[in-house]
Amino acid sequence: MQEDIDDKLEIESGKNIWIADGPIGRFRFFVIQMGVLLTGFVVLFFKNVIIPSIPHCPVDALKLLVLIVAIMLWVCYVAIAKRIYDITGSLKKGILFSVLLFILTLFFKIIISIVTIALFFIPGKMIKSNY
Repeated sequence: MQEDIDDKLEIESGKNIWIADGPIGRFRFFVIQMGVLLTGFVVLFFKNVIIPSIPHCPVDALKLLVLIVAIMLWVCYVAIAKRIYDITGSLKKGILFSVLLFILTLFFKIIISIVTIALFFIPGKMIKSNY
């Protein structure tokens, strides 16, 4: 009985993509990253195909794209913090690692890709399954 309750609590943690409310497992991290990637492709399509075809592109369209990219970065940051939380068992370490990772990414672009791929495969300590 207690095991069933623990499993339900474990699956419910980390559901909010906007805040670091709990750890997430590999599958949920993968789903979030694929959503961010798909959104990135849509933004690139609009930036490179749709907006140049408009004769007088309103500045609001470009501001909207910048806002969407900022939201994508935030969701990615939170997902990485939650995934590190699952691996290390510490939310503080997850947040610190995510901040450090995003600072390093300003100088070395490949780091975020390598770390994200590694986070798909490193098993966590806190989440057994996200299904």
